[in-house]
Amino acid sequence: MAGTSTRKVDGGRIPGAAAGQVVNCIQWKMFFLLANQKTAHTSFYGKSQGSFVASAAAANAMFTALAGHLSNRFGTWMNNQCRFEAVSVRDMSLSTNPEFRSTNASQVIGSNAGSLPQDVSIVLTAQCVERGRGSKGRLYLPGWANVTTTTSGAIDPTLVTAVTAFGGDLVNELNAVALGACIPKVHRQEYTGLSGAVHPERQPHIADVTGYVCQNNEFDTQRRRGL
Repeated sequence: MAGTSTRKVDGGRIPGAAAGQVVNCIQWKMFFLLANQKTAHTSFYGKSQGSFVASAAAANAMFTALAGHLSNRFGTWMNNQCRFEAVSVRDMSLSTNPEFRSTNASQVIGSNAGSLPQDVSIVLTAQCVERGRGSKGRLYLPGWANVTTTTSGAIDPTLVTAVTAFGGDLVNELNAVALGACIPKVHRQEYTGLSGAVHPERQPHIADVTGYVCQNNEFDTQRRRGL
């Protein structure tokens, strides 16, 4: 039966873990321990040709690679009270597949410059080959120092460039393990939207990503509780 959206309910969402299955899609998570001891994470995804096997060893290797890129790109921009804690990896083909977390020691990335508020993030936008609402992904990167801002409160343009360069690092690291950057599109049922328009059922699939870009110089927040 078709669902109906309200301001509090997404009519297209199908309840249950199985609705999040997307064959040959690999989810990676980056975990950060913030200055206030809260943990934040952000996800990116890779398209497998069927040969990739998720494991703790794969998570460890990705952690080592990303820790190097984070330090290289953001060593003077992040606050050193933020630690890069871990990377996890999970095959989304089945909801029962385990999530493997890296066992590397956490790493300090930034400098001793003062910290911005803990819910302040800089966003990388995943540029998707599909078009339409919900066609782009977002990666929220936390842990910034107060040296990141211009006098008008915007993100320093040099850092905007560095964040986009880190997006290129993500694509390269996915390619290094035979994965293509992508966005998972989970199964959604037919539903009636807020305007009364009927949206057809969407089968689970993978949408290719051409790159990750920091689109503007505005800070963002996910408004997470406790941050």
